[in-house]
Amino acid sequence: MSRKALLIALFASLVVNVFVLGAFAGMALINLRPPPAERPARPGGPMGMGMGPAAGVLSPEQRQALRAAMRDGAANAPARFREARMIRRSAWTRLGADTVDTQAVLADLARARELDGEARADLDQRLVTFATQLPPQDRKRFTEALSQPRGFGQRREGLGGRAVPRDGESRLPDR
Repeated sequence: MSRKALLIALFASLVVNVFVLGAFAGMALINLRPPPAERPARPGGPMGMGMGPAAGVLSPEQRQALRAAMRDGAANAPARFREARMIRRSAWTRLGADTVDTQAVLADLARARELDGEARADLDQRLVTFATQLPPQDRKRFTEALSQPRGFGQRREGLGGRAVPRDGESRLPDR
């Protein structure tokens, strides 16, 4: 073996050894790290974006009861929403075909709306049943929080601290 080939092999071995040692050191450091703290609360309050502001006015026991009420029996709602999305996507895809069966596309879109409506009605029923079991003062605070505008029509801080415009407001900055 020539001296040049030996130097190249030695250098390649050194590079591989550095990467292997680095991998072992990285694994050791990861294993020495303390376990992560409990996950921080999601935006919008204790129950995330959907029910967060309303659930925030409830006591911890009432929040737990709300979670249980929404979870029990509402397990099929995500499946109905998913099925509605699949039907809707299929309808939109067929709409792009060379020949379109307009009535079939409209029927599928109507079925998707129906599935969405059924799932939402079930969730609404559970929410109303829960709210009627609250003491009057708690129910009043809860329903006031539920009736507050959220989402697209509400002016709120968006990403990067920018204000998200309400419907009808200019989306361009003032100059």
